Amino acid sequence: MSFVNPTMRMCGNYGIAGIKKASVRNRCCLGIRVLEVQPPAAQEPIHWRLLTTRVVLCLKQALRVIQWYGWRWKIEQLFATLKLD
Repeated sequence: MSFVNPTMRMCGNYGIAGIKKASVRNRCCLGIRVLEVQPPAAQEPIHWRLLTTRVVLCLKQALRVIQWYGWRWKIEQLFATLKLD
């Protein structure tokens, strides 16, 4: 994997579904780009664009955020599977 420093910063008072709300405090999001350098043969390389409110200044912090997104994806898949029954 290759980590690219945060490339995007978005700030604003946004609530659910992007509706601007005065009651929501100003939040800034950082964009992280993750590129797979050497994917397995015959597979597309991973190219993720992740948004986070966490501070990401180094590779160690980026890897932590990427790990959290991985866990979240597994949980999403579990609940999608449970809904099928």
